[in-house]
Amino acid sequence: MRRLIFSLLLCAAALVAAPTYCDAPLPVAVALREISALRQQSIPRVEVQQQIRARFEQLIAQYPNDLLAQRAFQREAGLSRTELIARFKKRYDSNPKDALSVYLYALSQSGENTPEASRLMEEALRLDPNMAWPHLAIAYNAANSRPPDPEKTLRHHEAFVKLCPATFEYSPNIAFLQSTSTGLQGSVSAALRSKLAADPNPVRWDAYEYLWRIEFKLTPFPEHAALRKKVAADVARLRNSVPEPDLKLLQVLREGARSSGDTAAEQKLNSEIDRRFPESQEAWWLLLTRWKKEHPSASGTEDMRSLFTVSEEWVRRWPRNANVHFYRFQAVLHLTDIPPAVALAEINKSIAVFRSDPEMAGNFPYALLAANFFLKRGMELETIPTLVQEARNAAQAARLEHQQRRTDTEDPKFMASMESGARQAEISAVEILARAYRQLHRPEQAAALEKQLFDVGATLPEEQALALRASGHIAALAGRKLDAFTYWDRWLASGPPQNVPAHKEVIASIQSEMQTLWAALGGSPAAWNLRERNITQASPTAWQAAEDNSIPSLKLLDIHGKQWSAEELAGKTVLVNLWATWCGPCRAEHAELQKLHDQVKNRKDIAIVTLNADMDLSSVQPYLDENKYTFPVLVNGQYKNVSLPTNYILDPKGVARWKSTGYDAAFGWVDRTLSLLEKTK
Repeated sequence: MRRLIFSLLLCAAALVAAPTYCDAPLPVAVALREISALRQQSIPRVEVQQQIRARFEQLIAQYPNDLLAQRAFQREAGLSRTELIARFKKRYDSNPKDALSVYLYALSQSGENTPEASRLMEEALRLDPNMAWPHLAIAYNAANSRPPDPEKTLRHHEAFVKLCPATFEYSPNIAFLQSTSTGLQGSVSAALRSKLAADPNPVRWDAYEYLWRIEFKLTPFPEHAALRKKVAADVARLRNSVPEPDLKLLQVLREGARSSGDTAAEQKLNSEIDRRFPESQEAWWLLLTRWKKEHPSASGTEDMRSLFTVSEEWVRRWPRNANVHFYRFQAVLHLTDIPPAVALAEINKSIAVFRSDPEMAGNFPYALLAANFFLKRGMELETIPTLVQEARNAAQAARLEHQQRRTDTEDPKFMASMESGARQAEISAVEILARAYRQLHRPEQAAALEKQLFDVGATLPEEQALALRASGHIAALAGRKLDAFTYWDRWLASGPPQNVPAHKEVIASIQSEMQTLWAALGGSPAAWNLRERNITQASPTAWQAAEDNSIPSLKLLDIHGKQWSAEELAGKTVLVNLWATWCGPCRAEHAELQKLHDQVKNRKDIAIVTLNADMDLSSVQPYLDENKYTFPVLVNGQYKNVSLPTNYILDPKGVARWKSTGYDAAFGWVDRTLSLLEKTK
């Protein structure tokens, strides 16, 4: 008991003053871990966030001068940036010469006024040169500036490591994992392994997960087998030290078992998680992962029927979990043979849960999807205008929330994509209303819908194409048959994808309506058939002309230890594929990519290389072995702000000529891509 009291007194002393603060003292670390565990509750996220906020307020009231408690509060308590800045400016104004107050105010400014935040971080360092954490913030801001400043990023990472050779904290270890300096990573991994071995407290052992990732990144692939044995020994030692680990430590042990290749141990840990923490989010995630593995396509009618069946038990077990209802909702919308009364009850049950979760309501268009389902089934038509308005309100709230949280370092292209997505959702909402009012025989609504569509302001080609389709429905609602035919004809000429099932269904429906209008306008069947034969549709492909040539470097090692370079590929047309093992669309695409590789692997004029974007490289070789993939895989690249999968086609001079983003599921990808490779000479 005396020893325990003495240890706690030492921890309390550390809270008051520490020459170089690298880790949270044990009481703070325990509290932060408890707060993080609140996220495992299967209740609406708004309620979870309220609990987290309340617990954080208690923590920082108890430890007002603990840097990591205050730092976590800023990241996780859910305050708006305006609230954070006002709160920490008040502290700064009361003591502008206190390094911690300057640092916390600077941290609140990051993303709102990043140059000023970096200036204040430098001021905090001037006031206290032994404070490591401003270095991490300056490095992050430099890495995310436009353009990035890798030299400044590395300089401040090295300064952090000089003050804190190793830390148990998440953020610096993830930053070091992404670093381009193997020397820095080697120094950190060696120091962290020693530090973990010397610390007997399981609260600190979460850092093993970051350690293993860094070690796998540093270790050449041919030596991964030896590293897996080392990780397995870590897992065995940790497990023997803690007979009944908490959920977080069980997750860490499972990650170690997976990294070491011990599938049996991984499954045993999954079973323990389900048995000991049956109501947790993690337990549900395990069931979902198992179902997805058994249904890899997860799109056909039989898959959805299975999902509908299994999700019935999920809903009973986690009745207020929005993620559970997300999957049941999708299954209900897909199946056409569910009795209307059953479908309506299930949809209403899911919508009630979605409404209790503002994050889900703002990011998942459940109201539009439900309205579209009702239209297709010819049911609940009178509720559709209310659902559409609900969707608009949720989308508007989500946009305002994002605007409040957006940072001044965000990619303009990403922001433009977000804005375009919002406009497309608005256009879809108008189209659904037009279709609903057609079935309700309310032509007087046409003028209002035309104004709503005009107010959206479609600018990009994909937005304008959707607006043409919506305009056709508005014209049909108003009884303007020739206008409706013309709008839809122009939409078809824009080349909507024909081989994606959802698009195929819409195209068939529009073409059927057009054929009816053709006859009503006096057109003959013979002329219609002639028109159909002469329509030329754009070929279904995701390939687009590359707008820039900023492809990732190819000067990398592959999984066999071979050094690649751009010079080696000179004179060849090259397909470059960016992917990760955790990326579902990447995994779907790889079966096709392997077929293409098999066709061209012996050619002298065409080459295929893939660049892996995993931070956890322990996953790569098992994934390739399991699927028997033989295409070249380059590793240890740095890919920020890149969607996955992304493909480039380079001409023989190494210039990117074509680019595609996302998995193109349309039939014939291999032939279309090979044809493009042949033409890019």
